[in-house]
Amino acid sequence: MGSSGINAEYMGQLPPEKIAPLLDAHSLLIFTGKRRIAKDILQTVVNRWSRRAPRLAQCFDELVENANDIASAVEAGDLARFGRCYSLYDAQKGEISGALTEVDQAIRTKLKEHCHGMSICGAGGGGFMMAILKKRLDDEAMNSLRWLLQDEIREHGVTLHKVQVDLEGLSVQPTAE
Repeated sequence: MGSSGINAEYMGQLPPEKIAPLLDAHSLLIFTGKRRIAKDILQTVVNRWSRRAPRLAQCFDELVENANDIASAVEAGDLARFGRCYSLYDAQKGEISGALTEVDQAIRTKLKEHCHGMSICGAGGGGFMMAILKKRLDDEAMNSLRWLLQDEIREHGVTLHKVQVDLEGLSVQPTAE
């Protein structure tokens, strides 16, 4: 595929059996204490895309390639590869939409050697970041990470959370009136 457009193909649901337990054991959700204002980001990206800005078109091609790589990592249950793809996705997303806050950069610097990868969640407006840790996130590891990030916790309101992959998804049930 060239940079003239993006083709999407439905691949079906990826089998979570191998990667989900690893993600449950190694994922750290971080509230950075800083919400980002996504003002004008969508308009800027759409304008750049409509002009076929060469670097933006190349970045979208690279996003598709990385999505295929991360799908392979999920199928193989390869957490290290998943983390590398996740960090690459974050860099690609950042190239499209903008810079990180000071606290984001401080967290990344302090956690880098402890992670396979990390990324801002979604467009970043909610202020959350996910880290894929090299070691299991047990109570001792969580305490060590809190100690490592104590300045960010005190000064910026950073909070750390264990997470679990939801294999069922959201279910909405009507209530009787």
